[in-house]
Amino acid sequence: MITAVVLDNGHPDLEKCLDSLWNQTVPVDIIVVAGPNTDVELAQQYGKVTRPIKGYLNARIHGFRKASSEVILSCDSDTIYHPEYAEAALECLKNAGLVRAGTVIPKKETPLGKVEILIFYKLLRLPYDHVLAMRKSVADYLVKTVEFKYGREDIFTYVIKRAIPYKLCENMIAFVDVPTYHFRKLVDGDYTTVVEALSSLL
Repeated sequence: MITAVVLDNGHPDLEKCLDSLWNQTVPVDIIVVAGPNTDVELAQQYGKVTRPIKGYLNARIHGFRKASSEVILSCDSDTIYHPEYAEAALECLKNAGLVRAGTVIPKKETPLGKVEILIFYKLLRLPYDHVLAMRKSVADYLVKTVEFKYGREDIFTYVIKRAIPYKLCENMIAFVDVPTYHFRKLVDGDYTTVVEALSSLL
């Protein structure tokens, strides 16, 4: 069995995200880690809903703790997942402990969004939290080793810090919102968020 751990705080695409996970070609259990603005009634139609947890990192780790499946999909409510996403993850995890979606497509095509996809998803191949799949052993390791922090820090930092090996799985396809807030700020010349992100890795 596979469990999808979905972080949400009232994103308008929550229903589309949950629909995409509910309609996978293989059965997927869904755990929604709620935020203060989550539509709990909607989320409960698709699976279990946890109490609101402060901080992205704390919320995701809390969801991992609740999952008992051998494979865990790390998801966000602003991302839509291809119907064969979970099936592709299962296949790729036969030879790896952690994989990232290798095909990431903007929900809405914009020049800036294409640049962000090219740089961060394709060239740098960063292990973004919302497009990861892992074996339970990797999730358990993260649960035991992360230091709980509030703010925007997520497990992405710990995958990089601890040099946890991960592979790209081209058959895992996800549709994402780009350009993100941080990338727009970077393009506008505001390097604060980039400096913060880099300092968290030191």
